[in-house]
Amino acid sequence: MAFLARQADNRFIGANEIAKEVGAPANYLGKTLQIYVRSGILQARRGKAGGLRLVADPEELSLWELLEPLQELKVLDTCPLGNEDCSNDRACGIHTRWSAIKSLYTDMLRSTTLESIGRGELI
Repeated sequence: MAFLARQADNRFIGANEIAKEVGAPANYLGKTLQIYVRSGILQARRGKAGGLRLVADPEELSLWELLEPLQELKVLDTCPLGNEDCSNDRACGIHTRWSAIKSLYTDMLRSTTLESIGRGELI
């Protein structure tokens, strides 16, 4: 995504070119990119001048919004010890500490944009 955000002309770029540029397997990356197309973060076009381009504004697109379509945030809703009914009322041994860490992590994901990553800013 950072590679697409750095494209000043916002042109369509083929999935194979993206995979080569970022050093990712084209097969895996293609599936991931399609998830972003379905979520509206990327736009796809077929044909000779086709490919993918970033639709979302990198200055507004947060890491949270990038991870959400991949369902990578579900882990934040589960107890790290595997307790199904872990909550404030029925807390596991690390619930309080996990809640604090989860809150910091969530805040960082929501406040860090794709643009800031592309510029190499430290969080």
